[in-house]
Amino acid sequence: MYLQSALTKTGLGRLISRHQGVLIWILIGLQGFTLKIDSLQFLRRNPRSTRVDQCVVLLHYALWLVPPVLLLGAADALLNYALITVLIGFYTGMIFVVNHVGTRVIEPDESISFFQQEISVTRNLGASRLHDFVFGGVNNHIEHHLFPSMPTARLRSARRITRAFCRRHGIAYREMSWFAAAREVTRHFNAMSAFVP
Repeated sequence: MYLQSALTKTGLGRLISRHQGVLIWILIGLQGFTLKIDSLQFLRRNPRSTRVDQCVVLLHYALWLVPPVLLLGAADALLNYALITVLIGFYTGMIFVVNHVGTRVIEPDESISFFQQEISVTRNLGASRLHDFVFGGVNNHIEHHLFPSMPTARLRSARRITRAFCRRHGIAYREMSWFAAAREVTRHFNAMSAFVP
């Protein structure tokens, strides 16, 4: 959240902004619902160019709702689907929030190279094969941004090369554990909360 945004908050927005350092880790579960709503809105706005996507979404809902409704009943099936969506929200949110929040903010009029921008607005998480599996390769987030068309399986190798390049040229290269990144995210939100009137 920007300082200017913090100063203009009122009502519920103000209350949430004052406690965002804690609330982010609770409300992040809603990310799954946000992704679903955004997807459906995109399909509604682009009906002609999203025919395949529409079929896939329809198949998704058919597979996730029809058999459970037949086996469990409507209420239990909807509860099951909602819980899965919340878990997906926590999982994806806890991966993506720590990759960006609390890093440098680049102003619109700031002139900066693509490389410098991607290095300064992202951070990498753990570097083990377990991290690659848990985070789907997005723990190599700097490289994911620098080389968006690179296959995920190659990001680990690119990470070693990018890290060495940055060290050689005195460029800050941010990598840390998930917990350290989560602490930075919380500190950032708490610092922004201090500006809310």
